[in-house]
Amino acid sequence: MRNVLVLLGLLLATFQICAVSPISMSPQNIADGDVLLGLNGGEGHIYWSETTLFDSGSDQLSCSHKSYQVQGDTIINSVSYLKCLLNGSYFGAIRTTADSLVYLIDQYNSTERLVYDFSWKVGKVLHFNVDDVQMDSFVITQIDSILLENGEKRATIQFIYGARWIQGVGSTEGFFTHVQPRPTCFCSNELVCYHANDVLLYKNTDYKSCDSCDKLNNAIIKTESSNEVIFVSEGTRVNLMWHKPFDYLCVYSLEGFLLLSKDITNMYDLSFNQENRGVYIIQFANSNGVNESYKFVH
Repeated sequence: MRNVLVLLGLLLATFQICAVSPISMSPQNIADGDVLLGLNGGEGHIYWSETTLFDSGSDQLSCSHKSYQVQGDTIINSVSYLKCLLNGSYFGAIRTTADSLVYLIDQYNSTERLVYDFSWKVGKVLHFNVDDVQMDSFVITQIDSILLENGEKRATIQFIYGARWIQGVGSTEGFFTHVQPRPTCFCSNELVCYHANDVLLYKNTDYKSCDSCDKLNNAIIKTESSNEVIFVSEGTRVNLMWHKPFDYLCVYSLEGFLLLSKDITNMYDLSFNQENRGVYIIQFANSNGVNESYKFVH
């Protein structure tokens, strides 16, 4: 059930670029394992499920569920790959390397793209292909850990679009979402479950099960909107979409603590995790002096 609230817009009189929050540079030990958990050098079977939340018009949010599986070999350009199926149909092929890289060839072209680099250390620049030509990157500023369903601890890092990457599992925004064109509509993806050889390794705790869009009662979805910004609070996830071009975005607690700062040049949507409930301030700014702030309840 969604509660449609009133979004309060606060226009600031002077231009101010967000302050930069401190970055933790403490090292973290990373457990050894398969590049993708469960593949066992290509002999295993992995599958995962995702949801896509999208605006279907008239202030209504709809959800679709999809499932991927990786199993079986195929040869492309004399190179061995593993077949990847989406809802039972061929989606593409992936391969992993000894230095923890994951590559994809999708069904629409024969150009190989870099999807993940799971070899992590603080300060390393990670690269990935957002399409057949363009290469994007970000810097690892902190490495944390997550306890999987089987009791194994894996490393996790903050990704540039607000999601987290789990080493050997992929992005909590969806395995391939970051290497696909960013949608112009309001859409957000979530990883729901990840299985390896019929063993559940990861489960999004907002969902009732791995094979539906149904969420638990405490995973409340709230929507706020104005002429400029759409804000959706869904469980621990915050989704934003805006229409004006801005260069910077900052999120503050009501007490004034900076929680997130990001360069949003050429971006019109952002999704990030915020576990604590409360009132927050989001500030948009750009270099020509335009500065706008909005208050929202999460």
